[in-house]
Amino acid sequence: MRSAKVLVLTAIVVCLLTAQLLGAPWTHPASGLQDRSAPAVAVPNGAAHERPAGPAPAAPPRNITTANVTVTTALSSYTVLAYGPVPVQFQLTVANATITPQNVTLWVDVTDAVTSKVCENLSLESLVTNDSNVSQNASRVLVTSFEIGNDTINATAMEAACPTITSDAANFVVGAKVDGNVKPFNGQNVTTTSDVSPFISHGTNITISTTPGSRLIFGLPTETLNFGPAAALQTYNMSATYTGQYVGRVALTVYSASEVRGTRSVLLSANLAQVNGKPAYALWYEPRGGVYPYTLQLFTPYDVLTTSGVLAVTNTSSVYYNTTNYDPQGIGGLSPAASAAMLLVVGLVVGFLVMFAVSRWMRPPSGEAAPKQWSGTSGTPPAAGGAQTCTFCGRSFPTPEELAAHAKSEHGVE
Repeated sequence: MRSAKVLVLTAIVVCLLTAQLLGAPWTHPASGLQDRSAPAVAVPNGAAHERPAGPAPAAPPRNITTANVTVTTALSSYTVLAYGPVPVQFQLTVANATITPQNVTLWVDVTDAVTSKVCENLSLESLVTNDSNVSQNASRVLVTSFEIGNDTINATAMEAACPTITSDAANFVVGAKVDGNVKPFNGQNVTTTSDVSPFISHGTNITISTTPGSRLIFGLPTETLNFGPAAALQTYNMSATYTGQYVGRVALTVYSASEVRGTRSVLLSANLAQVNGKPAYALWYEPRGGVYPYTLQLFTPYDVLTTSGVLAVTNTSSVYYNTTNYDPQGIGGLSPAASAAMLLVVGLVVGFLVMFAVSRWMRPPSGEAAPKQWSGTSGTPPAAGGAQTCTFCGRSFPTPEELAAHAKSEHGVE
């Protein structure tokens, strides 16, 4: 019996030594012995110590604030500030944060579309209010707009910052900054950790510019016609002084002093647009005194400016005007063809009347016989044996028969 107990104790010792050598974990509720390969943990008396099994528990969910700005108004190619304010609508969408003046900052940058330089920065803080939130698909949406006009854009400051903005297009870039830590969203604060940013900062996924850019027109165009005598006699210099952006033609038209059937003829047509910044001139020769109307038109892609007036010309010296003037005005306002037909009919009638009057005047008086061509005395034949003289050529013939034969053969008189 004693030897059996010794064998059992020896077997237990061998098992314990083997387990220690192999490093197998173990626990013993009764003895309170611990696994020496794990850190020491205080276990109350009578409590069991067990090693945790499976993955670590998941961290609390993180609500990341996101924001997006979308410009919904497409500007035209040219925006004339003097015509009045132009509204530009945009939409701000925010997830996991509210839209309040405390946590949202709005602005718009006016940039040069060619150089990308910021010409002016406009604050849109007044557009954010406490009641500006509209719930939409678990997000907050703000739909609002800002205005482009002389009241909001400082033209002097923009040209100073961007000298080429008067010829380059401008982009309007809306920006927003949303702080998710300022206000709780649905009762949950945004979790702030080292790898999660609670901000949407300037220039990160939230700016969209208008496409295409719009060319800003800072002032309306103006024009003035310059008119004065040139060096040559009765010749005048014509030029134009004007202001404006993107000016094309500056068309001058001078009309005649008088009308023909309600229409004035064009005496001069010229383009007075500057060439490489230098004025263009047109010469007008007009020796006839009078008052001549004119129009001056300045053409731009966004407007056509038209001014009109009169040019007073005084004929102070005698000159020869070597030209042919044709006035096609008809009789009583008729066309030239109708006037010619009328004159032809009148001529025919007058011709017939003259012919009848002359024929009546040449007819002999009533009852009196017409004298014969060979007769020497009206109404009396020549005496027999006398000289027979031809009244046409003055030749004399001895007999009337010879005279008659001569008159018939030479003068065709029977």
